[in-house]
Amino acid sequence: MIPQSFNDNWHFFKSINDARAAAMGGPQPPAITLPHDAMIHEPRTPDTPNGAQTGFYPGGQYVYQKTLYAPADWQGCSVILEFEGVYQTAQVYLNGTLVAHQLYGYSNFYADLTNALHIGEDNQIRVIADNSAVPNSRWYSGSGMYRGVRLWVGGPVRLPAEGVQVTTLSADEDYALVEIAATVRSVDQAPRRVEVCAALGGVTGRVPVTVFPGSEETVRQTLAIPSPALWDCDHPYLYDCTVTVKDGARMLDHAALRVGLRTLTLDPHRGLRLNGRPVKLRGACIHHDNGILGAATWPDAERRRCRQ
Repeated sequence: MIPQSFNDNWHFFKSINDARAAAMGGPQPPAITLPHDAMIHEPRTPDTPNGAQTGFYPGGQYVYQKTLYAPADWQGCSVILEFEGVYQTAQVYLNGTLVAHQLYGYSNFYADLTNALHIGEDNQIRVIADNSAVPNSRWYSGSGMYRGVRLWVGGPVRLPAEGVQVTTLSADEDYALVEIAATVRSVDQAPRRVEVCAALGGVTGRVPVTVFPGSEETVRQTLAIPSPALWDCDHPYLYDCTVTVKDGARMLDHAALRVGLRTLTLDPHRGLRLNGRPVKLRGACIHHDNGILGAATWPDAERRRCRQ
């Protein structure tokens, strides 16, 4: 499954009552693009239970809505939304049906839309982010859909979201041995004989596998990459890795990711070693907000923090 951005054309409401009023013919707010921090737009007040912990910004219950059209060729496909972060308690509805519930505000989660999706029609997605139970942090938490959303669509035989893992087994200046593990999942009505093809650094491999309805198989391939450009702190070289599931000449699914080839070892005598060389850990304790920009994870702001 190849993810695509699902960040545009959301409508934001400051309460569920505002969303209901809009549904009854009231005014629609202008569309926004995620990520979005709802807390930073609240009026500051000394009366909020958060106090100085969140800069005197109150919490609240917020609603995000978007329309998703499901084309006819999605019939029999799996359709999933990945939410990278919603603060805090999140409920995801599709056409009025609850399809996901997430309590924790700092990790990603998935909402499977497949069974509640109306094919050939517009579908309403509603996300309620409830950060009204304050105080709940000793730092500025932000509110709402402060990270991005991605849409995953896959056929009856597919690679699930995050279904490919790449591991560097060993590496030196001559060769890197890389294991590519791909999970193939089937919701088809009959067994399928397919071929899993992997490619990395100009080296390819292919393994046949039979997947049965309602099951999944993990296919492992080991590729030897000649003269590898190893990832390290000063030269963070990345390779493109692709995995394709085929039925004869027909492609059923495809996944692509970027990976660095490197070995990590840790022991009490030689410490942490990267590609056989000792390295010192360097870091800082940084909270997730971007100062006056709020908690929204704008790519440019995140890169600025990395540079700092």
